[in-house]
Amino acid sequence: MIFRQLFDPDSSTYTYLVADAQSRQGLIVDPVRDHAQRDLGLLQELGLKLVYPGHDYRGRHVSTIAEEKSTNPRLAGQTRDQFIEIMKNLNLPMPGKIGEAVSANLRGGKTDG
Repeated sequence: MIFRQLFDPDSSTYTYLVADAQSRQGLIVDPVRDHAQRDLGLLQELGLKLVYPGHDYRGRHVSTIAEEKSTNPRLAGQTRDQFIEIMKNLNLPMPGKIGEAVSANLRGGKTDG
């Protein structure tokens, strides 16, 4: 398996590249539009073929929400109020592009253009 974790500080987004080392087929999970060239360049650098969107809004994806809820220590066994308290105590800055990201999610990932 090939795995890369990439980060965009402006949107506080982690993007993941996951690929099969033998078939050279891979996917990108949670890409940031501003870094499309970086991500495509990494695919090319590693000799990989992008085979499937890792995050789309047309029902063609596999959700890992149940897994996240059961394994993430901030979520597993926590009530909603406990989760909110945990997150508040992390004192994280507001992500720089949160308004844009939430807006795009509410539109089903469609951009204004």
